Order: sequence, then structure tokens, then C-alpha cells
Amino acid sequence: GIIFVIDSTDQLRLAVVKNELQTMLQSGELAAKPCVPVIFFANKMDLPDAVSLDEVAASIGVASLSSTRRPHNIVRCCATTGEGVEEGIMWLADIVKQNRAESSK
Repeated sequence: GIIFVIDSTDQLRLAVVKNELQTMLQSGELAAKPCVPVIFFANKMDLPDAVSLDEVAASIGVASLSSTRRPHNIVRCCATTGEGVEEGIMWLADIVKQNRAESSK
């Protein structure tokens, strides 16, 4: 799986993140493996200048993944307190387990 951490306080960087994400998912092995899940951690959501989770998702183009088979999720988090981290990791682990079970059939 892919863990993608986004600084939700840096609005200028979100456009760069969108381009990097598209490049990463459309190249090499990842393009050939659309079942590889992506968890997005919208970090620093505890700070007053953080944009909303919906704004982060829209800015980085998460909706474009909905038209693919690639499992994805976006979770608000705060790395300094750990808020949201376990939730995201558990989601990723569950998807990886499901993929392994399906591929062994």
C-alpha cells in the first residue's frame, strides 16, 4: 500500500501534491497494479490555518481515484498527537488483507 502524507496547512503545496500524485500513480509498477491501495493522511488538522478535509481531497484530486479500481481513503490526522494515524493504518491493513485473500483464490 501507499501512505501519502499531506500538510493541510500549506495550500500552495496542494497543487504540487496533486501533480506528484498523478505522476506517481500513472508510472511504472503502480500504473500496472490498480489494486494497490492509497491512504492519504491530511496532517496538521489541529492547526487553525488547516483547510478542511473536503478541501484537501478536492485540491489533490482524490475524486479522480473514484473512477479507478484503486482503493483509497483520506483521514484527518495530527502526527504530533497521533490522532487519526491508527485509523488510517488499520484501513490500509484491512485492504491489503482483502487483496491478498482475493489474489489467493
